[in-house]
Amino acid sequence: MPTIGARDRRRERETATGESTDENVRLAFGGVLALGVANAQAPPAQPAAQPAQQEVKVVTTKLGGNVYGIDGQGGRAAALVGPDGIFLVDAQFARVTDKIVAALKELSPSPIKFLVNTHVHGDHTGGNENFAKLGATILGRPNVRAQLLNPRPAPVTVRYHRSHRRPRCRWCSSMRRPPCTSMVRPCE
Repeated sequence: MPTIGARDRRRERETATGESTDENVRLAFGGVLALGVANAQAPPAQPAAQPAQQEVKVVTTKLGGNVYGIDGQGGRAAALVGPDGIFLVDAQFARVTDKIVAALKELSPSPIKFLVNTHVHGDHTGGNENFAKLGATILGRPNVRAQLLNPRPAPVTVRYHRSHRRPRCRWCSSMRRPPCTSMVRPCE
């Protein structure tokens, strides 16, 4: 018994429904085109809402004597609370400065006199400007100060997309990564 080909099946469908497949394709294309025109005339869609940043809670922990650990957002900060003022180690991010100040006011009404930066990362130096406005003197090692005054540019990384060609060895044209560089026996 011969098998029915795709063309024969299409003809049977056309006769059963009374419409040709080409006509169905034209109708579908017309519907998609009309939908596209309607969307083009519609007002632009609202951008997706940015997820709300999580609420940061600042917690102080007594480490011993008058020394407190401050956990908020980023690295842990520390505070030495004395009668003349507060000596703060690291500022965390700028957006938690107010919460850090409020937490320190619960410990002592003394002002923040000094802020020392341990190193140049945003979670340690981000709030420097805010604490300076509050009257704190900012301290740090000479190289930390130099990096804060003249930040280094971000490192440039080279990444190859799968559609780009990788570097080839100039002796054997292999696609090794990195290409072989041996002058004595290249590519081995």
